[in-house]
Amino acid sequence: MINKALVFSFGIAVLLMLPGYALNYFKPGERPADTLIIVMGSIASLFGLMIVYRTSTIQGTKYFRIIQMCLALTIIGIVFHIQHWRGWEIIVLIGTAVLIVTYSFRFAFKKGKK
Repeated sequence: MINKALVFSFGIAVLLMLPGYALNYFKPGERPADTLIIVMGSIASLFGLMIVYRTSTIQGTKYFRIIQMCLALTIIGIVFHIQHWRGWEIIVLIGTAVLIVTYSFRFAFKKGKK
């Protein structure tokens, strides 16, 4: 079952994004509005991923280890981008592309519920 506190936190993060969109609508390009949208959107995405992970049945499959490695590679690429190091584009591209292909295979060969 989904944790109610997690769903509630996701909803709060999404609601806190709305003032950022309102501020951005009236004064586009303002730093506080953009920051509010980015930070709250990132938090909402994190909570959303946690909800998907807790309700998913992928942990017991053979694809799970590959997906973990792809996510780690993508995070390393994001760190490269934050540090302004070269090569981050190819690292993120490889990580996300293999992730999409792996998950597509998993979805295609997944057994139906009984």
